[in-house]
Amino acid sequence: MKHIRIVAAKIRPEIFQLITTGQKRFEVRNEDFEQATVIQYISTDESHETLGFYEINRASEIKTADRELLSFIASVPKSIIRDLSLGGLRHTYVANIGDRIDNIQDYLIREGADDDQLRREFGYNQNVINVLRQSLTDKGPTW
Repeated sequence: MKHIRIVAAKIRPEIFQLITTGQKRFEVRNEDFEQATVIQYISTDESHETLGFYEINRASEIKTADRELLSFIASVPKSIIRDLSLGGLRHTYVANIGDRIDNIQDYLIREGADDDQLRREFGYNQNVINVLRQSLTDKGPTW
């Protein structure tokens, strides 16, 4: 079993819409993705609701202070890049946004998340974890 790292990112709902339509394919941050494989988008409005989970395909540090280039990579207006606190742009990290994860619980189990993570994230006991793992590996009845 493995620990699946989920990183949270606040995002404006109108920018999140660009992700859902496929127009925004890269996430730009001033913090390292720290080998995360999933990004959880949280609304910046007063609700702070989770807008969605997405796989991270690749992440790396880029060394640039070019806000126009970062705007292009992130598929957002330059004014948004200017508004972000990018730490003086000393360290800028970019990740390729992958597929949407419709059910984070199933995803974690299918990808082999360790039992401790499933207990922490969802409060599952060992019996529930075993049943969930079996349900995902069960090929159904034999006729």
